[in-house]
Amino acid sequence: MTVQVSIISPVYNVEPYIVECLDSIAAQTLSDWEMILVDDHGSDRSVEVAQRHIVSLPAEIQGRFRWVETPINGGPGTARNVGLEHARGEYVAFVDSDDRLEPEMLERLLLNAYGGLNLMHIGTPGVDMVYCHARSFGQRGRTKELHNPDISRGKDFYLRHFKTYIWTYLYRRRFLIDNGLTFPPYRASEDTNFLTRALLLARTIRRVDVPLYCYRVRPESLTTAHNPARGKERLASLRDLMSAFKAMKSDVRYADLHLEQYDCAMRLIWIKKGVAQAVRERMKVWL
Repeated sequence: MTVQVSIISPVYNVEPYIVECLDSIAAQTLSDWEMILVDDHGSDRSVEVAQRHIVSLPAEIQGRFRWVETPINGGPGTARNVGLEHARGEYVAFVDSDDRLEPEMLERLLLNAYGGLNLMHIGTPGVDMVYCHARSFGQRGRTKELHNPDISRGKDFYLRHFKTYIWTYLYRRRFLIDNGLTFPPYRASEDTNFLTRALLLARTIRRVDVPLYCYRVRPESLTTAHNPARGKERLASLRDLMSAFKAMKSDVRYADLHLEQYDCAMRLIWIKKGVAQAVRERMKVWL
């Protein structure tokens, strides 16, 4: 049975935070969603805590949560791919299980994707991608707005300035399937790889110009942890992206996307998100 939005959320060592995430999903003003929780075999009680909390929610909401699992711990990209295999939504959202959503996030993005309430029903073709902004928060109560660029200034501008906030987007699931868009098997820059390819291939993108996603900053997360292998994985993921971009440019299916005009932006992505970030990872280890 198809739903409007499939929310895919890897679950890995988020025991103190996952209830807050689940409650923000349960509070969505959009009612037609499913949440696919992907057990990635962490070392804490995240899954047990989540399952116990779900059964305490109203009966009509409990059935919208589904559990799947990775064969072994594979990292967030692998877990998201497993979730995609089980998704039934017209659109897909990726939510980190230590974060939370504003109550109206899914409804506002979906309305924008379809172009209005009178079109917001299953089977209506919507845009390939629609996005909002985010707000970061941490243990000390500090918040900061995280802005995506303005897509109306063109895709070339967007590629030069975007940040890898994959959780601020809804992706049309048919668009992902038709273009074979999945996450590469790396634990670093797998999100940059995925989002850049999606942006390159999307023919229609819209924006909701408000922060609707709440991103938790925590010192023990995968993003902030010191790991000497992350730099190598980051470079490998970005090399794969550059190879994929080269293949896209020679593929007649994408001739109308004029991908050759994005060469400078892609080189910038390689330098900023690949080489420079890998150097920073190495410096973390040295320090």
